[in-house]
Amino acid sequence: MKRIVFVTLLLLFAGSAFSGSVLGSLTLITPSTDTAFVIVFHDFSSLFDSLLFYSEAYPPDYEWSIEDPGIIDGYDFNVMGVIPSRLPPNPGDPAGQYLGNPFQLSGGSIVGIDIPLDTIGDISGEITYSGPIDSLMLGTYNYYPFLLGLPPTLTSSYHLASLNYTIEDIPAGAYSIRSWADLNGNGLFDSTASYVEPFGWFVGHMGGVIAVGGGCTTSVDIVVPYTGIGEQKPLPNRIAVHCFPNPFNDAATIIVVGDGAPVSAGVFDLTGKLVSRLFDDIHVTGVRAFKFEPPEDLPSGSYLIKVDGAAVSAERQITYLK
Repeated sequence: MKRIVFVTLLLLFAGSAFSGSVLGSLTLITPSTDTAFVIVFHDFSSLFDSLLFYSEAYPPDYEWSIEDPGIIDGYDFNVMGVIPSRLPPNPGDPAGQYLGNPFQLSGGSIVGIDIPLDTIGDISGEITYSGPIDSLMLGTYNYYPFLLGLPPTLTSSYHLASLNYTIEDIPAGAYSIRSWADLNGNGLFDSTASYVEPFGWFVGHMGGVIAVGGGCTTSVDIVVPYTGIGEQKPLPNRIAVHCFPNPFNDAATIIVVGDGAPVSAGVFDLTGKLVSRLFDDIHVTGVRAFKFEPPEDLPSGSYLIKVDGAAVSAERQITYLK
């Protein structure tokens, strides 16, 4: 049953235009008899705005292939594999990425895309930061919940002793990585309406995600801004909004990232007419998720989610398929 649900989720995001094929296999450090899933994607900067293609791979050889009209020459593609123990997968489930990520098709196909899977992995990189090094922290955030339209969750925090770092034996999986200056020494990333600790996210060739485990060779370099003045100057107000899945045909999860300031949000058509009010004057600190169920008489089409506050605003275009 879990395989059917997982496959159904991934099918929602396959693209279509031309033709192409990708073929390869999985190699496992730890033997398994469970079904693996392979995901090929054009980019990962915004998971549900990306072109995603999937394949199942079965023991004992774990060979896989994907043929889809959306896989074409001239684009950078990445691929990762996982053997899930549940939905969404757990950190520590065998996972990994192709050592040659990103890759491009030639003549409409590519072969030999072999992915090593492991249950643990290491990350290393360099932090760019001109403030006190002893305040630097690094957090790993489980990215698997995004497959179900949920925000990533913090899994582990590490105190960094150097700008050049290596962290070993991280449970394998898909992660986003953040580094911040822990100015108050509580080991947590603190963000309120009046105070935000300096921070930066890792962004690489797979966008905001890295597949820790087999084949993880990416240098995880992060820039953390230094404000000076005792590091007590708040950063500018910021807000962001995302919609998962996008497009959607039943209900969508609206993710709002805020700095603690009161904001209001609604869904509008492209002429600016309000379609649905999501909430009014609530304080969003960090990441909040809201469910959007379109009105029964709402036609299919493109709409805008708008989030507005006194000093911040953000919007995102969404597509409703009735």
